[in-house]
Amino acid sequence: MTRKKNKRIISLLITAILFCTIISSAIFTVSANSLIGVVDYISGGNGTFWVRGWAFHTGNSSVSNGIHVYIGGPAGSSNAIGYDLGRMNLLRPDVNAVYGLPANSIHGYDRTITTSKTGLQDVYVYAINYVAGGNVFLGMSMVFITPTGTQPGFYSSQGGLANRNVTIQLTGTATTAPWNNIINGASTMWNSSGAGVNISTTTAPGPYAHVLIVRPETGVTWRGMCQKSPAGNIFATTSAIIINTLVVDNPSPTEPAPHNINLLRMSTVVHEFGHLFWLADSPNSGNAATLMFANRNRMSIFVPQVFDENNVRALYG
Repeated sequence: MTRKKNKRIISLLITAILFCTIISSAIFTVSANSLIGVVDYISGGNGTFWVRGWAFHTGNSSVSNGIHVYIGGPAGSSNAIGYDLGRMNLLRPDVNAVYGLPANSIHGYDRTITTSKTGLQDVYVYAINYVAGGNVFLGMSMVFITPTGTQPGFYSSQGGLANRNVTIQLTGTATTAPWNNIINGASTMWNSSGAGVNISTTTAPGPYAHVLIVRPETGVTWRGMCQKSPAGNIFATTSAIIINTLVVDNPSPTEPAPHNINLLRMSTVVHEFGHLFWLADSPNSGNAATLMFANRNRMSIFVPQVFDENNVRALYG
Protein backbone atom coordinates (compact mmCIF):
# COMPACT_ATOMS: atom_id res chain seq x y z
CA MET A 1 0.00 0.00 0.00
CA THR A 2 1.49 3.36 -0.92
CA ARG A 3 2.24 5.97 1.69
CA LYS A 4 -0.16 8.37 -0.08
CA LYS A 5 -2.98 5.80 0.16
CA ASN A 6 -2.14 5.19 3.84
CA LYS A 7 -2.36 8.91 4.57
CA ARG A 8 -5.70 9.15 2.81
CA ILE A 9 -7.16 6.22 4.75
CA ILE A 10 -5.74 7.50 8.05
CA SER A 11 -7.26 10.90 7.33
CA LEU A 12 -10.66 9.29 6.74
CA LEU A 13 -10.35 7.28 9.95
CA ILE A 14 -9.45 10.36 11.98
CA THR A 15 -12.45 12.14 10.49
CA ALA A 16 -14.69 9.25 11.49
CA ILE A 17 -13.29 9.21 15.04
CA LEU A 18 -13.91 12.91 15.45
CA PHE A 19 -17.48 12.60 14.15
CA CYS A 20 -20.28 13.43 16.55
CA THR A 21 -23.99 13.19 15.84
CA ILE A 22 -24.74 16.83 16.65
CA ILE A 23 -25.14 19.16 13.70
CA SER A 24 -22.05 21.24 14.42
CA SER A 25 -19.77 18.19 14.19
CA ALA A 26 -21.03 16.61 10.95
CA ILE A 27 -18.47 15.13 8.56
CA PHE A 28 -19.16 17.45 5.64
CA THR A 29 -20.80 20.89 5.70
CA VAL A 30 -21.17 23.13 2.64
CA SER A 31 -22.98 26.30 1.66
CA ALA A 32 -23.41 27.24 -1.98
CA ASN A 33 -26.10 28.03 -4.54
CA SER A 34 -28.62 28.62 -1.72
CA LEU A 35 -28.39 24.94 -0.73
CA ILE A 36 -26.73 23.90 2.51
CA GLY A 37 -26.32 20.31 3.53
CA VAL A 38 -24.44 17.61 5.35
CA VAL A 39 -23.42 13.98 4.93
CA ASP A 40 -23.73 12.42 8.38
CA TYR A 41 -22.69 8.88 7.47
CA ILE A 42 -21.45 6.86 4.52
CA SER A 43 -20.70 3.19 5.22
CA GLY A 44 -20.39 -0.08 3.31
CA GLY A 45 -22.26 -3.33 3.82
CA ASN A 46 -22.88 -6.71 2.20
CA GLY A 47 -23.71 -5.78 -1.39
CA THR A 48 -24.99 -2.44 -0.11
CA PHE A 49 -23.91 0.95 1.14
CA TRP A 50 -25.65 3.43 3.42
CA VAL A 51 -25.88 7.22 3.23
CA ARG A 52 -27.51 9.59 5.70
CA GLY A 53 -27.65 13.36 5.99
CA TRP A 54 -29.71 16.43 5.14
CA ALA A 55 -29.95 19.46 2.84
CA PHE A 56 -32.35 22.35 2.33
CA HIS A 57 -32.74 25.50 0.24
CA THR A 58 -32.19 28.67 2.25
CA GLY A 59 -34.54 30.61 -0.03
CA ASN A 60 -37.47 28.20 0.23
CA SER A 61 -37.39 25.74 3.12
CA SER A 62 -40.86 24.39 2.29
CA VAL A 63 -39.46 22.42 -0.67
CA SER A 64 -37.86 19.03 -0.16
CA ASN A 65 -34.92 18.90 -2.53
CA GLY A 66 -33.40 15.84 -4.20
CA ILE A 67 -30.42 13.62 -3.52
CA HIS A 68 -28.16 11.83 -6.02
CA VAL A 69 -25.45 9.35 -5.03
CA TYR A 70 -22.58 7.97 -7.12
CA ILE A 71 -20.33 5.03 -6.26
CA GLY A 72 -17.02 4.37 -7.99
CA GLY A 73 -16.30 7.99 -8.80
CA PRO A 74 -17.87 11.46 -8.99
CA ALA A 75 -20.84 12.31 -11.21
CA GLY A 76 -19.86 12.05 -14.87
CA SER A 77 -16.90 9.70 -14.41
CA SER A 78 -16.80 6.55 -16.54
CA ASN A 79 -16.58 4.10 -13.62
CA ALA A 80 -19.33 5.65 -11.52
CA ILE A 81 -22.80 4.19 -11.01
CA GLY A 82 -25.40 6.81 -10.14
CA TYR A 83 -28.54 6.56 -8.02
CA ASP A 84 -31.39 9.07 -8.05
CA LEU A 85 -32.87 8.81 -4.55
CA GLY A 86 -35.66 11.26 -5.29
CA ARG A 87 -36.65 13.97 -2.83
CA MET A 88 -35.62 14.13 0.80
CA ASN A 89 -38.00 11.89 2.75
CA LEU A 90 -36.83 12.01 6.36
CA LEU A 91 -37.99 14.42 9.04
CA ARG A 92 -34.99 15.92 10.84
CA PRO A 93 -36.22 17.75 13.95
CA ASP A 94 -32.60 18.51 14.90
CA VAL A 95 -31.98 20.35 11.60
CA ASN A 96 -35.30 22.20 11.78
CA ALA A 97 -34.57 23.33 15.35
CA VAL A 98 -31.01 24.48 14.65
CA TYR A 99 -31.94 26.46 11.53
CA GLY A 100 -35.39 27.68 12.68
CA LEU A 101 -37.29 25.79 9.99
CA PRO A 102 -40.94 24.73 10.19
CA ALA A 103 -41.30 21.70 12.44
CA ASN A 104 -42.80 19.58 9.64
CA SER A 105 -40.12 20.40 7.02
CA ILE A 106 -38.69 17.29 5.33
CA HIS A 107 -34.98 17.78 4.64
CA GLY A 108 -33.32 14.51 5.61
CA TYR A 109 -32.23 11.40 3.73
CA ASP A 110 -31.37 7.96 5.06
CA ARG A 111 -31.01 5.25 2.43
CA THR A 112 -29.45 1.81 2.06
CA ILE A 113 -28.58 1.24 -1.60
CA THR A 114 -27.96 -2.11 -3.30
CA THR A 115 -24.94 -2.07 -5.61
CA SER A 116 -22.96 -4.36 -7.87
CA LYS A 117 -19.75 -2.62 -6.82
CA THR A 118 -17.53 -4.45 -4.34
CA GLY A 119 -14.34 -3.81 -2.45
CA LEU A 120 -12.88 -0.37 -1.86
CA GLN A 121 -15.14 2.30 -3.38
CA ASP A 122 -15.54 6.07 -3.25
CA VAL A 123 -19.10 7.32 -2.66
CA TYR A 124 -20.12 10.85 -3.69
CA VAL A 125 -23.32 12.59 -2.51
CA TYR A 126 -25.01 15.55 -4.23
CA ALA A 127 -28.00 17.70 -3.27
CA ILE A 128 -30.28 18.35 -6.26
CA ASN A 129 -31.73 21.85 -6.36
CA TYR A 130 -35.50 21.85 -6.97
CA VAL A 131 -35.90 25.58 -6.23
CA ALA A 132 -33.34 27.81 -7.95
CA GLY A 133 -29.63 27.69 -8.57
CA GLY A 134 -27.25 24.80 -9.12
CA ASN A 135 -26.83 21.42 -7.50
CA VAL A 136 -24.37 21.04 -4.63
CA PHE A 137 -21.70 18.44 -3.93
CA LEU A 138 -22.17 17.50 -0.27
CA GLY A 139 -19.19 15.20 0.21
CA MET A 140 -17.58 11.82 -0.34
CA SER A 141 -16.15 8.98 1.66
CA MET A 142 -14.39 5.69 1.02
CA VAL A 143 -16.27 2.50 1.92
CA PHE A 144 -15.61 -1.24 1.74
CA ILE A 145 -18.40 -3.40 0.28
CA THR A 146 -18.53 -7.17 0.55
CA PRO A 147 -20.18 -9.02 -2.35
CA THR A 148 -23.93 -9.52 -2.23
CA GLY A 149 -25.11 -13.04 -1.54
CA THR A 150 -21.99 -14.07 0.38
CA GLN A 151 -22.21 -15.09 3.98
CA PRO A 152 -20.70 -12.55 6.40
CA GLY A 153 -18.65 -15.37 7.93
CA PHE A 154 -16.53 -15.57 4.77
CA TYR A 155 -14.86 -12.31 5.74
CA SER A 156 -13.12 -11.27 8.92
CA SER A 157 -14.74 -8.81 11.31
CA GLN A 158 -11.18 -7.73 12.09
CA GLY A 159 -10.77 -6.06 8.71
CA GLY A 160 -8.02 -6.36 6.11
CA LEU A 161 -5.95 -4.49 3.57
CA ALA A 162 -7.45 -1.86 1.29
CA ASN A 163 -5.89 -3.51 -1.77
CA ARG A 164 -4.19 -6.75 -2.76
CA ASN A 165 -0.59 -5.47 -2.90
CA VAL A 166 1.53 -5.67 0.23
CA THR A 167 5.21 -5.69 1.21
CA ILE A 168 5.98 -7.61 4.40
CA GLN A 169 9.15 -7.09 6.40
CA LEU A 170 10.77 -10.28 7.74
CA THR A 171 12.55 -9.95 11.08
CA GLY A 172 14.67 -12.18 13.30
CA THR A 173 14.22 -15.92 12.70
CA ALA A 174 12.00 -15.17 9.70
CA THR A 175 15.09 -13.95 7.80
CA THR A 176 17.04 -17.21 8.21
CA ALA A 177 16.75 -20.67 6.65
CA PRO A 178 14.54 -22.57 6.47
CA TRP A 179 11.94 -19.97 7.49
CA ASN A 180 12.83 -17.37 4.87
CA ASN A 181 12.39 -20.00 2.14
CA ILE A 182 9.08 -21.17 3.63
CA ILE A 183 7.72 -17.61 3.87
CA ASN A 184 8.80 -16.71 0.34
CA GLY A 185 7.26 -19.96 -0.84
CA ALA A 186 4.02 -19.04 0.92
CA SER A 187 3.94 -15.66 -0.81
CA THR A 188 4.50 -17.40 -4.15
CA MET A 189 1.55 -19.70 -3.43
CA TRP A 190 -0.72 -16.65 -3.13
CA ASN A 191 0.87 -14.71 -5.98
CA SER A 192 0.47 -17.61 -8.41
CA SER A 193 -3.10 -18.31 -7.34
CA GLY A 194 -6.18 -16.90 -9.02
CA ALA A 195 -6.77 -14.38 -6.22
CA GLY A 196 -4.93 -11.54 -7.95
CA VAL A 197 -2.74 -10.69 -4.95
CA ASN A 198 0.87 -9.54 -4.90
CA ILE A 199 2.82 -10.29 -1.72
CA SER A 200 6.48 -9.30 -1.59
CA THR A 201 8.89 -9.69 1.31
CA THR A 202 11.91 -7.69 2.41
CA THR A 203 14.64 -7.92 5.04
CA ALA A 204 15.65 -4.28 4.60
CA PRO A 205 15.55 -2.00 7.65
CA GLY A 206 12.15 -0.44 8.25
CA PRO A 207 9.94 0.91 9.31
CA TYR A 208 7.44 -1.12 7.32
CA ALA A 209 3.70 -1.16 7.94
CA HIS A 210 3.50 -4.96 7.75
CA VAL A 211 5.86 -7.40 9.48
CA LEU A 212 6.19 -11.16 9.98
CA ILE A 213 7.74 -12.58 13.13
CA VAL A 214 8.71 -16.19 13.91
CA ARG A 215 9.10 -16.94 17.61
CA PRO A 216 7.95 -19.25 20.43
CA GLU A 217 4.79 -18.17 22.27
CA THR A 218 4.24 -19.86 25.63
CA GLY A 219 0.89 -20.54 27.27
CA VAL A 220 -1.13 -20.43 24.02
CA THR A 221 -2.38 -23.05 21.57
CA TRP A 222 -2.52 -21.07 18.34
CA ARG A 223 -0.10 -21.78 15.49
CA GLY A 224 -0.22 -18.35 13.93
CA MET A 225 -1.84 -14.98 14.46
CA CYS A 226 -2.48 -11.99 12.20
CA GLN A 227 -2.82 -8.81 14.24
CA LYS A 228 -4.20 -5.85 12.31
CA SER A 229 -4.56 -2.21 13.23
CA PRO A 230 -6.79 -0.33 13.53
CA ALA A 231 -8.92 -3.15 14.89
CA GLY A 232 -12.43 -3.80 13.67
CA ASN A 233 -14.23 -4.13 10.37
CA ILE A 234 -12.11 -1.50 8.65
CA PHE A 235 -9.00 -1.12 6.50
CA ALA A 236 -5.81 -2.25 8.22
CA THR A 237 -2.92 0.18 7.82
CA THR A 238 -0.49 -1.96 9.82
CA SER A 239 -0.25 -5.68 10.56
CA ALA A 240 1.95 -8.20 12.35
CA ILE A 241 1.87 -11.90 11.54
CA ILE A 242 3.29 -14.07 14.32
CA ILE A 243 4.17 -17.73 13.74
CA ASN A 244 4.31 -19.70 16.99
CA THR A 245 7.10 -22.26 16.67
CA LEU A 246 6.18 -24.00 19.93
CA VAL A 247 2.94 -25.23 18.34
CA VAL A 248 3.77 -25.34 14.63
CA ASP A 249 6.93 -27.39 15.17
CA ASN A 250 5.25 -29.78 17.61
CA PRO A 251 2.23 -31.18 15.74
CA SER A 252 -0.58 -32.64 17.79
CA PRO A 253 -1.49 -36.35 17.62
CA THR A 254 -4.53 -35.39 15.52
CA GLU A 255 -2.31 -34.11 12.69
CA PRO A 256 -2.04 -36.80 9.97
CA ALA A 257 1.25 -38.66 10.10
CA PRO A 258 3.93 -38.85 8.88
CA HIS A 259 4.60 -35.19 9.63
CA ASN A 260 6.45 -32.94 7.23
CA ILE A 261 7.29 -29.99 9.45
CA ASN A 262 8.02 -27.65 6.56
CA LEU A 263 4.61 -28.35 4.98
CA LEU A 264 2.92 -27.68 8.32
CA ARG A 265 4.84 -24.42 8.56
CA MET A 266 3.98 -23.49 4.98
CA SER A 267 0.28 -24.14 5.52
CA THR A 268 0.29 -21.92 8.62
CA VAL A 269 2.00 -18.99 6.87
CA VAL A 270 -0.23 -19.19 3.80
CA HIS A 271 -3.29 -19.30 6.09
CA GLU A 272 -2.17 -16.17 7.97
CA PHE A 273 -1.57 -14.34 4.68
CA GLY A 274 -5.24 -15.02 3.91
CA HIS A 275 -6.26 -12.90 6.90
CA LEU A 276 -4.57 -9.87 5.30
CA PHE A 277 -7.15 -10.11 2.51
CA TRP A 278 -10.14 -10.17 4.89
CA LEU A 279 -10.58 -13.96 4.91
CA ALA A 280 -12.05 -15.27 8.16
CA ASP A 281 -11.21 -18.42 10.07
CA SER A 282 -13.35 -21.50 9.38
CA PRO A 283 -15.91 -20.03 6.95
CA ASN A 284 -19.02 -22.01 6.10
CA SER A 285 -17.71 -23.37 2.81
CA GLY A 286 -20.09 -26.31 2.48
CA ASN A 287 -18.17 -29.13 0.84
CA ALA A 288 -15.56 -26.82 -0.67
CA ALA A 289 -11.99 -27.12 0.57
CA THR A 290 -10.56 -23.96 2.13
CA LEU A 291 -7.18 -22.93 3.41
CA MET A 292 -8.89 -20.91 6.13
CA PHE A 293 -10.48 -23.86 7.94
CA ALA A 294 -8.81 -24.12 11.34
CA ASN A 295 -8.88 -27.94 11.44
CA ARG A 296 -7.85 -28.54 7.83
CA ASN A 297 -5.34 -31.25 6.94
CA ARG A 298 -2.19 -29.12 6.78
CA MET A 299 -0.29 -31.88 5.05
CA SER A 300 -2.57 -31.67 2.01
CA ILE A 301 -4.01 -28.13 2.16
CA PHE A 302 -1.15 -25.66 2.14
CA VAL A 303 -2.07 -23.51 -0.87
CA PRO A 304 -5.07 -21.18 -1.46
CA GLN A 305 -8.05 -23.21 -2.60
CA VAL A 306 -10.51 -22.20 -5.32
CA PHE A 307 -12.99 -21.21 -2.61
CA ASP A 308 -10.42 -18.85 -1.07
CA GLU A 309 -9.38 -17.37 -4.42
CA ASN A 310 -13.00 -16.71 -5.39
CA ASN A 311 -13.73 -14.91 -2.12
CA VAL A 312 -10.71 -12.62 -2.46
CA ARG A 313 -11.58 -11.77 -6.07
CA ALA A 314 -15.21 -11.16 -5.19
CA LEU A 315 -14.24 -8.90 -2.32
CA TYR A 316 -11.77 -6.69 -4.15
CA GLY A 317 -13.49 -6.75 -7.54
